[in-house]
Amino acid sequence: MNKIAITVLILALAGAGAFIYTRQNQQAAQLEQQIQLKKAAEAKSIAAPQEKQRALAEQAKQKALEEAKKIEAEAQKAKQIAMEEAQKAEEAAKQKAAELQTMLSGLIAQAKAFLDSGKFQEAIDMAKNILSQDPNNPEAKSILDQAMAKLKEVAQEKAASLMAEDPSKALGSLTTGLGNQE
Repeated sequence: MNKIAITVLILALAGAGAFIYTRQNQQAAQLEQQIQLKKAAEAKSIAAPQEKQRALAEQAKQKALEEAKKIEAEAQKAKQIAMEEAQKAEEAAKQKAAELQTMLSGLIAQAKAFLDSGKFQEAIDMAKNILSQDPNNPEAKSILDQAMAKLKEVAQEKAASLMAEDPSKALGSLTTGLGNQE
């Protein structure tokens, strides 16, 4: 998984948490509004003396406050859960990134070992493998460039050696080599 995919995953999970938190707040506001409307309707429908109306209004107010506190607690809990999930996702993404980095470090070490031991084609293949997983890896690019230069240098030395031994044989070997490259 490349770094962009990990970043997108972290952002998606953080967005989901923010959405849940916002939705809970909206529901809390709607419920509080419904309670206020209910309280107002109850207050209007009561035909009792003013004392009774005040007592009922106070009860409705207390009830509304209790409901609002419950809703707020639920919203806080939802927010906490969303934050924990986002944190878990971020930790998982960091762990995956660390695992990828460890794997790539091992592959880079192998590619360097191939390069140092003169196995230039293997170093090229390994560097290309690394670049397929991390296209901007500077170490892999460097190994690839060095191995290709060394491979070219070895080919030129071999051609020069063959030319020194037998020019006609070297020319045949060179044209055969060119035919194989196509």
